[in-house]
Amino acid sequence: MSTSSECAPKEGSSAPLPLIESGDSARADMLLELSELVRKPPMSDAIQAKLLLVAALREAPENKAVRMALATVLVEDLDEYERAEDVLRDGLEQDPDDADYAFQLAQLLQEHASTSDTEEAQQWYQVALASDPTNAEACFNLGLLIENDAIADSSDADALLLKARGLYEDALR
Repeated sequence: MSTSSECAPKEGSSAPLPLIESGDSARADMLLELSELVRKPPMSDAIQAKLLLVAALREAPENKAVRMALATVLVEDLDEYERAEDVLRDGLEQDPDDADYAFQLAQLLQEHASTSDTEEAQQWYQVALASDPTNAEACFNLGLLIENDAIADSSDADALLLKARGLYEDALR
């Protein structure tokens, strides 16, 4: 069991340990690092990771790494899809053209939402591709959504899938 004296500076050290002020981006970064540690084995505590990330997001709402990590924990570890969707939509409110937020939201809508959200997923993949035309995964996923859409022209899907193939091949070179 840890006591506060174990956290105090060592005897003979004149400098106190620096405190991280609330609202400081360094505090948010520290909480992000802690969340990554508690999420991994041996702790594997996704709930604690979520709490740390929520606190980090309060400290620095503009911190993209924190927001993306929180969305990941919510989806991959806790199956809190609606909450993850809110986190990503909040990020898009801050930066409507962000390719990463748009891609993650599109992927979430494609994989975990009702079939009525595939049209919105397509729109977010298009936003992601407009911001990052080399995003092979967004191109591929959009091509698959269009391919599976009975109304859409299959030539659009074919063109996207061929582009995705080329992007994947380029990435492997």
